[in-house]
Amino acid sequence: MRLRWIVSYCALCSMAAASLAAAEEPTAKPPAEEPAATSPELIELLQKWEAASPQGEVVEIQFERYVYDHTFFTEERGIGRLVVQQPNQGLLELKPMPNQSGEKSKRMGPNGRQYDLQPISPMLWYWDGKSITQIYTQEKTYRRIPIPETIPTTPAELLTSFASWTFPWQKLSKPQFLFPLVADVKSEQLLIDYDWFRGKKNPNGFHLVARPKTEGLRQEFKQIDVLLDKESLQTYATRIEHTGGRAQTVSVIKDVKTDPAQIGDWRPKLNGYKLVGNPGTNQQQQNPKKKPVAFDWGWAVEFLMFVLGIAQ
Repeated sequence: MRLRWIVSYCALCSMAAASLAAAEEPTAKPPAEEPAATSPELIELLQKWEAASPQGEVVEIQFERYVYDHTFFTEERGIGRLVVQQPNQGLLELKPMPNQSGEKSKRMGPNGRQYDLQPISPMLWYWDGKSITQIYTQEKTYRRIPIPETIPTTPAELLTSFASWTFPWQKLSKPQFLFPLVADVKSEQLLIDYDWFRGKKNPNGFHLVARPKTEGLRQEFKQIDVLLDKESLQTYATRIEHTGGRAQTVSVIKDVKTDPAQIGDWRPKLNGYKLVGNPGTNQQQQNPKKKPVAFDWGWAVEFLMFVLGIAQ
């Protein structure tokens, strides 16, 4: 079964990149049919998608990523991996795509301007269930921000916790938020979060269109197109249209692993790395005699600005 899954992905990846990456600018009303709420067939498909999605205690997804900035006419290409370990641990890593020297973007703007091909900015984020860590491999440094366990209610709590228990912060406690509709697929939650439509006919599988229902999700995404493999019913490509229409992020799945032995020890080793910035509550708990320090607001704001504006 796994061999067929890999062969199917290899055959579909190049077509997915071509069809999604080379798509025209977003339109106000892309081809769509009945919403999932009134379409039993589409609800059944979402349930089958959930049943076929990668299951297990830990899942590793390797992918290619293409980010199109419609303001500055740039295309960024990269490779990455997402590791999700239930319930809230994981890792998201992005690196520039190798062997791009001499290549040019095939994306053209509405005025015929060719997009400038650039390497994607490297990033490494790690979730351990209690905090989120941003790791800078070249500088050998890292920054850590604790995940609040409760809503801050007193001035003292505001000094050592993030000041706003908002939608983005709640979602950021799980790594799959930065790569939606690929891992940890739950049909009931999909119907709560999105209105679902059928997209264009796809001979290789199913094209689904998700439009956010909640205000929080609308701040992140305008629309997400999902391509499901015809046989495995697993996601093999997604295209995110970001709020404001200034950017698109296309991701093409290359491989999925659910065997812990094959995934191995995915947690980053920080020996020899230096902690920079304010470590927040973690350091104060480990060193209670030290004078409390205010939370690193600059790091927190930088983090949320990165996520809210990712690929925009």
